Amino acid sequence: MIRIAVATLVVSAFTFTACKPKTSAPACEGGVDATVVDLAGLDGCQYVFELSDGARLLPQMPAEGTAGDPLSNFIFGAGKKVTITYEAVDGMTTCMAGKLVKINCLVEHP
Repeated sequence: MIRIAVATLVVSAFTFTACKPKTSAPACEGGVDATVVDLAGLDGCQYVFELSDGARLLPQMPAEGTAGDPLSNFIFGAGKKVTITYEAVDGMTTCMAGKLVKINCLVEHP
């Protein structure tokens, strides 16, 4: 009876502590590092992505409820570090602090 209890305990210990594959954030292949900057003090501006060379990108915001868009679950906050891929889009915005882009991939860094 004791052997069965010990065997059950050992099997349970291995089951609950078994190696699990790490789930890491998807990489943005060919992406660039950026920092989220709050430009709410400028007329018509909100958050932008600032690249290491100082260029600023105005993210085209997805329609509410859009599934699969990298920005749909991203919570903007000044100073956040991210890696992004993007493409320029034709469009107009009231913020003149950078170019309008569609974000294709976004990975937030701790």
